[in-house]
Formats: sequence, structure tokens, C-alpha cells
Amino acid sequence: SPILKTIGVPTLVLVGDQDTLTPVEESETICKEVSGARLEVIPDAGHLSNLEAPSAFNRALENFLG
Repeated sequence: SPILKTIGVPTLVLVGDQDTLTPVEESETICKEVSGARLEVIPDAGHLSNLEAPSAFNRALENFLG
């Protein structure tokens, strides 16, 4: 999406390694389009990584915010 290039705030792209709705490849593309974005891949999780792997999700989010 062209709007991704206009994002100017710190951005974390979180994706489960088994996500079929927004696969890792698409998340990598999103990350490349947003200047300075960071990608975190959550192992053993699908699209709802915050519910499927809450510890890994929270750790990634805390590291980004910290």
C-alpha cells in the first residue's frame, strides 16, 4: 500500500511464523516499506500470535517499547 511509505513513527511489525492471513513474506514487505520499521517473527504462532504465544508476543512488544 502506498500509505506505508508515509508512516513516520516507530513501527513494530509482529507476525507469527505460521500466519497464513498475513504471511511472514508480506510482513517483510510491510517492514521494508515503513522507514525504520522492525520485524519480529513469533515462533509457533499464526495470525493471533498475541493469543497463541502470549509470552513471546509480550516480550517482543516490551523490547520494542523499552
